[in-house]
Amino acid sequence: MQQILVENTQATDRGVKDDCNWRPAIDPSWTGGMGVLRNFPGPVCLVELLFISNPEEEKKLGDREFLVKAASSLRQGILSFLGEAALTPSPIEKDEAEADADTLFPDIPADLWGGSARSMALRLAELGVLSGYEDGSFRPQQPLSRIEGVSLVYRALAILGKVAGS
Repeated sequence: MQQILVENTQATDRGVKDDCNWRPAIDPSWTGGMGVLRNFPGPVCLVELLFISNPEEEKKLGDREFLVKAASSLRQGILSFLGEAALTPSPIEKDEAEADADTLFPDIPADLWGGSARSMALRLAELGVLSGYEDGSFRPQQPLSRIEGVSLVYRALAILGKVAGS
């Protein structure tokens, strides 16, 4: 993921850092450092792309083109980890998706992310990872809360059998 982010965003490559007290996961008795990563029950990646304490990097947070590149890079990294097959529907699922495609998430622009955003959202809805809102909308410009993010990741990991289902 690091390489993809740096290549696509031209962000400064600060490398992969370890907390000074962190030990590899092979030492289950270790209780110091990197607890945010160590205690999560599945695959995890902590990304610090920019620092708001750096005035030049802080400006990039308002640059929509940069943010889209960063989001797309994270997507590429996740798909690289999971494998494209994780999000490829079967023929039966494709037929079901086409039946719902006209009513679910109509507010996702057809050209968003090169035309792939809506199909990804519909596929994730079929898998039970996301559901959108009661009116069928997705609200693609609405910010994601931390608990919504945790919920999405947890449901995806449950589908992959990495954590107990909800």
